[in-house]
Amino acid sequence: MSWRNSYEKETEDLLVSWATDGEEAPEVLAELLRILGDTDRPESAAIGLRYARHRDPRVRAKVPDLLVVWGNPSPLPGAEARTTLLELAADEDGNVRAAAGGALCSTCDGSPEVTNAVVALLRDPVARVRAWMSETVTRCADRSADVADALYALLDEEDFPVRLNAAYALLRREDPRTAEAVERLGSLSRPGYEEDHRLSAIWSWEWNRKNS
Repeated sequence: MSWRNSYEKETEDLLVSWATDGEEAPEVLAELLRILGDTDRPESAAIGLRYARHRDPRVRAKVPDLLVVWGNPSPLPGAEARTTLLELAADEDGNVRAAAGGALCSTCDGSPEVTNAVVALLRDPVARVRAWMSETVTRCADRSADVADALYALLDEEDFPVRLNAAYALLRREDPRTAEAVERLGSLSRPGYEEDHRLSAIWSWEWNRKNS
């Protein structure tokens, strides 16, 4: 082990100990959990479960990242972690709900409970939650009709990035409403989107459709 790796491990050990011992200041604890969420520590899930019902939403919003092992695809979380993520997806705070939704999408297991949670977040009353979920669902393995219908409903949003995410997600699902979704986007030549992978996929889809 190099001195750098040793130093990083010692730092992580300190952070784990700090979180395990408890931290009174919510803003400090939230930042501590955020940092731990970027590590691969085996203790992360247990620490996340400990703070899942913390009184401060800033802390609860950092818990989902501790309950999943991020990857492509991400391994399914344990039963307790999964239950906790579903609870956080219905939290009173929008940022907590969005964070839980992202974690659920990364480990989507196709179960009715997870699908219902994802659909509810795509229809969330808070615009920023819908916007976050519209992007997250483009990487979600759930191909259920309910998720597709919720994505289709997002085509009514005023925010172009949300509509673009919805159209792109429908395209990836080979949904029969993709053509209508693309048409409802309007002009695809938009400043700032020249290198956008979603628009590139839509351009390719349209070319193949016209030349097949």
